[in-house]
Formats: sequence, C-alpha cells, structure tokens
Amino acid sequence: MGTKRKRLTLELALDVHERLQAAAARKGVSLGQYCRAAIGDALAKDDVNGQAPPRMSIDDLIARQKRIYGNRVLPGSSVDLIREAREERTRHLESL
Repeated sequence: MGTKRKRLTLELALDVHERLQAAAARKGVSLGQYCRAAIGDALAKDDVNGQAPPRMSIDDLIARQKRIYGNRVLPGSSVDLIREAREERTRHLESL
C-alpha cells in the first residue's frame, strides 16, 4: 500500500510556473516531483534552522537529561512551578 497523499492547488504567477517547468525539465523529472522535492528541501532547511522541533523518543530525552544533569536532583518541585505558572496566567486573564 502506498503513502497517503493530499492534493494541493497553488496559484502561481505565469513566470514562476514557467521557471518551475524549465527547472523540472532540466532535471528530467515531472513538475510534481520537482515541487515535492523543493518543498521537502525547504522543510529540511527550516528544521536545521530551528523552525521545527526535532522529534525525539522518550529514550533520547532521558539520555539528554542524563547528559545535562547527570544524577543531580534539581531543587524545587515541577508541580509547584506548574501551579505557580497557572496561577499567574489566571491572574493575568482576570485582569483583562
């Protein structure tokens, strides 16, 4: 079974469309293949530049935590921090 796909319709200036067709022809691929590759390249570049968070498994996150903090136990409780942040948010929303 193939990969699920979703159709996308774009409105492009005529000169942009012509440039895309010419670029695809130079590479010997269809316009659709060229555009999908270009979009994939742009997304990969955004990922590298910090635009999208990397997907990490829980094991990767635990390993990163151990690398950063070792066996140290940080002071305070995350429960208290979350509660304080929620209370602060509530006060802010009530002041609006």
